[in-house]
Amino acid sequence: MKIVIIQRVLPPYRLGPLDLIAEALEQRGGELIVLHSDPGPVAGSAARGFRALRLPSLSIGGSVLQRGLVSAIPADCDLVVAEFGLKLVGLPHLLRFCRRRGIRFAWWGSGWEAWRETGRGIGDRTRRRWRRHLARSAHGILTYGDGARDFYAEVGVPFGRIHVAPNAVDTRVARRAAAEAEQRFPDREAARAALGLADRRIFVFLGRLLDYKGVDRLIEAISRVSTRHPEVMALIVGDGPRRSRLELMARRCAPDHVILRPGTTDPDEKALYFRAAEALVLPAQAGLAVNEALAHGLPVLCGSTAGPELESLQEGRNGLFVDAAGPRTLEMAIESLITDPSLASRLRAGAAETCGHDVEEMVRGFVEGAAAIVRRSDVLVLGPLPPPVHGVAVMFRTLLDELERDPRVELHHVPVGDPKKGRGFGVFSARNAWVAALDVLRGVVRLHRLRPRTAYLSLSQNRWAFLRDALLILAAKAFGARVVAHLHGAHFGRFRGSARPALRRFIDRVLGRVDRAVVLGECLRDILGPAVPVERVRVVPNGVAAPLATSASEPPGGSGPPHILFMGVLDETKGFRDLIRAMPVLRAECPGARLTIAGRWESEILRLDVEREIRALDLEEAVRFAGVVIGPAKAALFEEADLLCLPTYYPLEGLPVVVLEAMAAGRPVVATPRGAIAEVVRDGESGFLVPERNGPALVTALATLARDPGLRRAMGERARELHRRHYTAARFAELLAEVLLEPIETRKGAS
Repeated sequence: MKIVIIQRVLPPYRLGPLDLIAEALEQRGGELIVLHSDPGPVAGSAARGFRALRLPSLSIGGSVLQRGLVSAIPADCDLVVAEFGLKLVGLPHLLRFCRRRGIRFAWWGSGWEAWRETGRGIGDRTRRRWRRHLARSAHGILTYGDGARDFYAEVGVPFGRIHVAPNAVDTRVARRAAAEAEQRFPDREAARAALGLADRRIFVFLGRLLDYKGVDRLIEAISRVSTRHPEVMALIVGDGPRRSRLELMARRCAPDHVILRPGTTDPDEKALYFRAAEALVLPAQAGLAVNEALAHGLPVLCGSTAGPELESLQEGRNGLFVDAAGPRTLEMAIESLITDPSLASRLRAGAAETCGHDVEEMVRGFVEGAAAIVRRSDVLVLGPLPPPVHGVAVMFRTLLDELERDPRVELHHVPVGDPKKGRGFGVFSARNAWVAALDVLRGVVRLHRLRPRTAYLSLSQNRWAFLRDALLILAAKAFGARVVAHLHGAHFGRFRGSARPALRRFIDRVLGRVDRAVVLGECLRDILGPAVPVERVRVVPNGVAAPLATSASEPPGGSGPPHILFMGVLDETKGFRDLIRAMPVLRAECPGARLTIAGRWESEILRLDVEREIRALDLEEAVRFAGVVIGPAKAALFEEADLLCLPTYYPLEGLPVVVLEAMAAGRPVVATPRGAIAEVVRDGESGFLVPERNGPALVTALATLARDPGLRRAMGERARELHRRHYTAARFAELLAEVLLEPIETRKGAS
């Protein structure tokens, strides 16, 4: 795994962790490259464990242009990591470059600095929206703590993309320096004397001198406390753009009680400061100094809006929280430590017992998070979602819901089909042509922007819809994506066989570009023809969750008249009219038998014709139409029914979702062996299979179940067990995820 980290500067405290990250990557056969624009001697002097490349840079306002950045990224790079909030000119171009090359991109850092602006102006809101877009555009985020992880999740970053790599220092070095300082200076008085500050009570600040660090509040608080306690003193150690202003403020407010010293990276010098101090003070935002202070057994006074290092602090045990908005609470906290020796000793004891995050945690979190981001696969899902409600749309919805939090895969959905139209599938019309053109355009745009590893789509079984799918397949291959095509029916063989020779050759050529094909049952493995060998075909049966109202319902077995349920699109080929015509014979054998039909009418003419037939058969009281039912209403229908009957001969039928829903509800099924139904409904075990359009066989099966409540109960329990083992939504998503993530070798002639 080759990782490139982009930073403007290389601060000394970051060099050690980068060396350890490089060492961990080397053990995995990887490499770390750091691209920076640091002009200082530290970054380029000593030989490091990582490869550091200094790029020429140009400051443009508050941003930086790193020239030659894109060309410096190796072609075999696996992951590019940039500091979040990095003011880098050309950042959108860098993101697009990574997408085009198939390189993963991640942010690193707390990110809170970039979200600090709370203004309500148009510019402020635009910047916040832009940062949200940047956060969501990355393949992953390596953040400093759990709080920052939750924050990123709140602004719309999928939880599976966020990984914690705690900001840390090498506490072993800090503890060693602390032990040496303790030997040289037996007590705080000796350390203060070494600093020339004997008889002073020192409160130290270590860090960059920036506005958001709140150092001015420390100076103001010390100036107030010193009027009552002249021995108090603030020791400010650091460098930064606000140093001159802070020096002026110190001379004006408390010239005898504030000292500013240059920043240091020397562990021994830091140990002296910590040994002499009463506490580390960070008035606004926490930093790595928190971990260093705790490693030295020094309590911390920290602003309540601190960064992720705040997670190491415990109020009243190893530190105190102060209000970052002003100096008043900081003043009170400093005075408490001076006047209450028991509080000071308790905080010191707590600091000695607890330690902040160690650099090993940081390195482990970074390497494991980076590996997870590299492994995480982008999958572009091209398919319909409800409404309208039909089997293919329901399964796409199930896939997106079940794999939403799967850390191995990142799903990006592009809607396909007309959401306002529930009929006319496969019929050429101006509207269908327009919708198909938009589907292809949306798919090509997302393929171009995302450059996914895998494109997943449903394979249509008619000429015009297949043409749309073919264009999407060819576009996906052109952008270097693997293609997984899912056939949700059993009519494709007839469609291909009845096509003209030119169309059949086109179908075979398109299917030859498919890397994996998914079918609903073993009986359909060879349905796609010679262009897709069986070794490239995977079987993934549909799966559904148990209906909420019937997840714990009793199996059917009442002694009353049987209640039969039909559910599906009310199309002639779904066989519901065969069921209606069987009802008079069934009621003669089982008086009181009744039928509920739920679903959407395919046409108004068909509805009127069926209603006339029901009146002619004198079945007005025995047959009820429930319309379209979803959610609790559907669950209630399954709970009321004793069995499901689906005598379908629909040409496109594959594995109807309603059959699986009935099994999940513990209801036996009477159906025809269409598509993969015969592999799901065990004849004589969880239901009965009857020949298509065979009225007497249908009546016999229904009568057998109607007369025997015990048989209904036994078959319903068996159906529920089969669903629980093989046909749950989680099982469907798991099997399909294995196909989406399956390593696919490059075939000769494939791009």
